[in-house]
Amino acid sequence: MVTVRRVFATGPFAETGRPVTVEESEHHGLVAVAGRQGWREWDGRTRLSPHVVGLYDRRDLTCRLLLRSRFPVHAVDFHPLLPLLAVGTGRYDGGFFYYGQLLLWHFGSGRAVSALADSREIRSVRWRRWREGRVLDLAVAPVHEDELGRESHTVGYDAMLERDDWLSVRDGEISWQELDGPCRESDDPRDETLAREHLEGLSPGWREVGAVWRVESLADGAIAASSEGGPVTVLSSMDGERPVERPESRSLRDSAAPDRREPPRGFTALPVRRASSSYVNGVSGDDGARWVAVVDPDSAEPTALPLFPVAPSEEAADLTEIGAAVELDGVALIFATSWLRTGPELDVDGPAADARHAATLVTRRRLPDGEAGWQFVVGAQVLAIEADAAIVYLSSGLLVALDAMTGEVLGTHPLVVAGLPATGSALALAGTGRLLVGTTEGQVADCAVPARGELTAYRSAPAEGPVFRVVPRKPPQYLRGLRAGAMLGGATGSLGGTGRLRHR
Repeated sequence: MVTVRRVFATGPFAETGRPVTVEESEHHGLVAVAGRQGWREWDGRTRLSPHVVGLYDRRDLTCRLLLRSRFPVHAVDFHPLLPLLAVGTGRYDGGFFYYGQLLLWHFGSGRAVSALADSREIRSVRWRRWREGRVLDLAVAPVHEDELGRESHTVGYDAMLERDDWLSVRDGEISWQELDGPCRESDDPRDETLAREHLEGLSPGWREVGAVWRVESLADGAIAASSEGGPVTVLSSMDGERPVERPESRSLRDSAAPDRREPPRGFTALPVRRASSSYVNGVSGDDGARWVAVVDPDSAEPTALPLFPVAPSEEAADLTEIGAAVELDGVALIFATSWLRTGPELDVDGPAADARHAATLVTRRRLPDGEAGWQFVVGAQVLAIEADAAIVYLSSGLLVALDAMTGEVLGTHPLVVAGLPATGSALALAGTGRLLVGTTEGQVADCAVPARGELTAYRSAPAEGPVFRVVPRKPPQYLRGLRAGAMLGGATGSLGGTGRLRHR
């Protein structure tokens, strides 16, 4: 479905964002960089974990592997002999417990083992070189703050783990008894200043790169991109990267409010690509229902003009987010909403039903009356939507192409950039057959996409990719009670869970 023709903004260590700790191994010829891919906009835009570890070739600093961690990464250390990286992760939950993992990353195969039987914060990891790497020393946080009181943030336990063959350690093999050692100082060993200096020493031209949330094609064929709310960068196909020397495009300036008007009280801005008006969402009236509205351009004071309800009052609490959206020339609005549950009326089985907290609904509604045309169910968050009159593109683990009129799935494909799986965080069509994709890894991929009739489903989805399922045409629970004209027609689909792609 998608062919990456060129990749922009791929400077050294771009994949790992803001570095927190760095380790080198002369024996393995690798550099391990633990970082956070986003820090300004990330938490409000995606439920993906931003905590990553990248393995880079010491010779040319090319990224060989990338590992995403559920928890913040505290420390990494290469085994002195084996192709193995120990990764200590974890965090305080803000109230009582310390959670985390010890990850053993087999970088020969790419497999990662979560070695602990229980969730524990691992604050430092260090292999003992003089015993040929049979011993791994850990600094382990207490289970909860009652164990050591106020000192629990900086004091933990000294654990010594020994194995003759660390490559054979299985998931959950290390029990709490092996982590029970004497108390020790175990303050957070991460030092961003030292990590930055380390990367600058390896690559004098290094600069910090965040997730790309906005991308656009300019009139002369160049590409404008903005990462993590930072300055807009213009990328030229002729001379690579250069500073901005022209006004930025409207969608990069502020797609949520093209006329720069403030949202009315009680409403928040709704980012919409190709918006002809300033869209907002919020509660309109006393019934507690959530609405999509536009800001009245003729009113002196910010005033919302309601378009259509997204959730009636009895379901509004389950609506967690109105996210990515695109307007089709004032004719229709296609947008994604995230819900705590899919609703009992929607017959979704398999992994999608097990991940109700991650359910996302993509809906097309006619403007301005809001009559619904189709709805698509996704078992993961939709980070970006782009569309023309014929095709809608979604980025949600996979790139998904839908028929803009019916919601029918035209094709699905994983996004692979520079040989590594990537997650699209911004999409922009740039003429016929050309799609620009900004990624959470700080890259911009210039992609060729086939014509509508040539789009196909990817038949061998990766292990962590979604599964497509067609579900019966039943309206989800939150739409019950709306006027008849707002009930769904057309297609209803689902994309969620893990495993191979199939239709039924």
